[in-house]
Amino acid sequence: MYLIIAASVVIVGALVAFLIVTENKWARQKREIQEKKAAQEKAAARAAAEQLHVLQRRFDREYQQLTEQYGNCAQRICIGGSDYELKNYLFVFEESGTLYLRGEAIPFSKILGYQLTDDQKVEMEDNVSYITEGFASGTSIGYNQDDGFGVARSLGAINAVTRPVGSRTSTVEHDYRLYINIDDLSSPTRIIPLYEEKNKAYQISHLLEIIVHRNRSGYSHSIVAGGLEEIS
Repeated sequence: MYLIIAASVVIVGALVAFLIVTENKWARQKREIQEKKAAQEKAAARAAAEQLHVLQRRFDREYQQLTEQYGNCAQRICIGGSDYELKNYLFVFEESGTLYLRGEAIPFSKILGYQLTDDQKVEMEDNVSYITEGFASGTSIGYNQDDGFGVARSLGAINAVTRPVGSRTSTVEHDYRLYINIDDLSSPTRIIPLYEEKNKAYQISHLLEIIVHRNRSGYSHSIVAGGLEEIS
């Protein structure tokens, strides 16, 4: 009897010890996995930051070259894509009278006009619920989906009316595109898709309006003090 009890105690003790060791092992593995994941995320964040630093330095260097060639920049507008790519910007160099668009230097004097379009897409949504007025017990309700009007009848008499309550709402999606007319027979149009960027669309169109007006009035594009705000 004592031997059985002793054996049981030994077995239970061994089982408890095994469970403790196993639980510690799982906890250690879980901790190692979490530490490894944290280290990987930290390394990835550091690499991303270093990459952005490299891109920023390259952008600053290329931008400096532009200002050395065309003078101080009166305005620069990111027109899509990465903020660290010169090709994704529109630059205005008022001193030299140059519009720099996607790597192309366009003299103000060659800008003949522009057109801003907005290809709108309107989506309608019904926010409608139905209520029954004057409903009485023992009345059966019939609903006509074709005309959107429901009536309740009892013994052939109209005792209640089901009517729609609510309104229709509309969602407008804009698709702005700017067309610039250039004095260039081989390629007379430059297109800037701005999608839903309303502020940028109007800002650039106002900018082009000034340039076209100056061209028509015989304005001499020389050094002018001051500049416009930057939009990113």
